[in-house]
Amino acid sequence: MKDELKMLVNEINYSFDLFRQDPISEKSIEKVILTGGVALMPGFNNYLGERLNKKVIIGDPWASIIYPDTLKPLIDEIGTRFGIAIGLALWSINS
Repeated sequence: MKDELKMLVNEINYSFDLFRQDPISEKSIEKVILTGGVALMPGFNNYLGERLNKKVIIGDPWASIIYPDTLKPLIDEIGTRFGIAIGLALWSINS
């Protein structure tokens, strides 16, 4: 799996390089936000942070969603997997 992770880090660094070369953008990349199932992989955010030399955090697509407190344990466990679904739902509401 190390080879695959190395390829992923190389692709992310390539994207960072493209962003830095954009003459229009005056901003820099400060952090990486992980979502989806990979965000739940133990230690992956630390590994990626070390390799990219960036702060890596696990995104919370539920941050702006009101839900019953009884769902909190489940959302804490699998909540990052709903990033696209929640994003699309919020987009359709705001459109």
